[in-house]
Amino acid sequence: LQLMEPCRSACPDEFEEAAQQVQEVHAAHEEEKGSHNTREEAREKLRHCVSSGDPQCLEEALHHAAKSGVAEAHMLDSKARLRELQTAERQLQSALDNGDRVHLSRALEEASKQQLKTPAVDEAQQRLQSSKTSKLVVAIQTRDYAALGHAIAEAQSRHPDEVAEIQDVLVQAKQQHQELDGVAQSVSRALGTLNYDELKSSLQRARELNVVTEDVKKADGVVRAMDEAVEKLRTAAARQPKELGKLQESLHCARQQGMQAHPVYRQAEEVFAGTCMPPGMAWALEEQRKMWVVLCLRRPLHSGVGAGSDERTDSSRELSHMAHPFVVIVAELCHGAQISPEAEPYSVQFIHHALRRIIRGGSAKKNGTAAKQGDRLPADLHEAVLLALSDFSGDPTDGPPGAGEGGSADAAVD
Repeated sequence: LQLMEPCRSACPDEFEEAAQQVQEVHAAHEEEKGSHNTREEAREKLRHCVSSGDPQCLEEALHHAAKSGVAEAHMLDSKARLRELQTAERQLQSALDNGDRVHLSRALEEASKQQLKTPAVDEAQQRLQSSKTSKLVVAIQTRDYAALGHAIAEAQSRHPDEVAEIQDVLVQAKQQHQELDGVAQSVSRALGTLNYDELKSSLQRARELNVVTEDVKKADGVVRAMDEAVEKLRTAAARQPKELGKLQESLHCARQQGMQAHPVYRQAEEVFAGTCMPPGMAWALEEQRKMWVVLCLRRPLHSGVGAGSDERTDSSRELSHMAHPFVVIVAELCHGAQISPEAEPYSVQFIHHALRRIIRGGSAKKNGTAAKQGDRLPADLHEAVLLALSDFSGDPTDGPPGAGEGGSADAAVD
C-alpha cells in the first residue's frame, strides 16, 4: 500500500480498493491471533484444572475451552479426568450421607488416589478423624471400664499412621484404664479371700467408677448373699424368745458364706452356744468331733448301719473307754444323721439342747407329770442318755468327769 502511494493520484479507485483489502486482511489476522490466544488460555486453564483435582473448576474450564474453539481431541483427556473426579466425589458424598465409617474410609482413600480437592474431602477427613477418637473420648468421659478396653484395642489395631495421629488421646485412655483395672483387680483379690469388709469396700469403689467385670458381677452376688446372711443372723439373735432353729439355720447360712469373722456372727454364735451348751461343756464338743471321726473311719456313713443296730452298740462299747458315755451317744447320733461336729457345730449344740428337753420330759413322766409327745425317746435310748447325763451332776466347769460319779439325772438336767 505504501508502494502504491505515488500512484494514488493517478488511480485513486484502485488504491482505495487495495487499502480496503489490506484492512480486511489485517482484521482477519488480528481476529485469528485473538482466537489463538483464547484457545491457548483455555488449554492452559484445562491443564491447571486437571492438576487441581477440583471437578467444578475442570468442568468450567472444559466449557470455556469448547466455546474458545479448542479441538475435541485436545479435551478428551480432560473429560476423562472430569469423570474420574466426579465419580470419586459422588462416592465420598454418599459415604458422608450414609455415616458408615468403613464406607467413608474407603471413599476417602479413593478420593485421595484421584487427588480430589473439594469441601467434601475436608468434611470427610474431619469426620473420620473425629470417629477415630470418638470412642476413646466417650469412654474416657464416662470412665467406662469395658468401653475403654474395647476402644483401646480397636485403636491399637489400626494402621501405625492412624495410631500416631491419636496417640495423645490413646495415652490418656490407657492411663485411665490402668487405674480402673486396679479397682477390678482389688475386687478379684477380695473375691478370692471372701473377706466381707474388703469385698464390700472394693465393690463399692467399682460401682462408683463404673467398673464391670465377671468378678465384679460375682462379687455383687456374694455381697448380697452375705448381707442377707448378716441380716438373718441379726434378726435371729435379737428375737425374743430365742428360736434356736432359726438361729441355727442363720448361723449355718453365714458359715457357708465365710462370715465367721463378722461381729454379728460371733454375737449370734455366743447366743446360740450359751443357750444350747451349759458353761464348761466346750470339752464335750471337742470329744464328739474326735469320736465322730473315729466312727466315720471304722464305719463309713454310706454303710447304712442304723443308729440302734448291734454294730453301733459294739462300736460304742469299743470306744467307751476312750470318751465320756454322753459324748459317744451324741457322736453316734451325729454319725447316724450324717452331721459333722466339725462342719456343723451348731447342729451338735442343738442336739445337746434337744436331749436336755427330752430328758426333762422323761423325768417329768417318771414323776407323774405330763410330758410332750415330741420329747420322748425309745426306752432303751432314754435310759442310756439318763445314765450318761448322770455323770454331769457335778460341777461342769471341772472338765470331763469320770464314769461313776454320783448325782441324779434330774439334777444334771437342771
